[in-house]
Amino acid sequence: MDWLFCDINEILAFSPDGVDWHTDWWKILIISFATLLYVALLVRFSLYILRLVGVLVCVGIGVLGALVAKSLLTDYFAEWLPTSLNQYASVISALLGFLLCFGVSTFVMMLIRKAAQPQKSPDAK
Repeated sequence: MDWLFCDINEILAFSPDGVDWHTDWWKILIISFATLLYVALLVRFSLYILRLVGVLVCVGIGVLGALVAKSLLTDYFAEWLPTSLNQYASVISALLGFLLCFGVSTFVMMLIRKAAQPQKSPDAK
């Protein structure tokens, strides 16, 4: 029962003479499994980070589109809207610019993601 309270490094440490495959196989198996688990979690975490970066890029492009549309389309919407709604012309133009640029950037990101995925062979079921 004393091995429960020992340090994990002491338990998994190899003897100074080297690896004895007859007695240390379980240590190598545990270390290998932990390494594979670490790599799998690292890949999954990096995929989440890349997806978050993609979303932030799309939102950033949408914000830039909103700023450009607000400066270019506010006067057009002010003429087109009734006089009681002229105060909302800048909001409508910014919202339209954001939605348009966000949608286009999201579509481009989906195309990039689809192109990066491996293609399935036609004879695979």
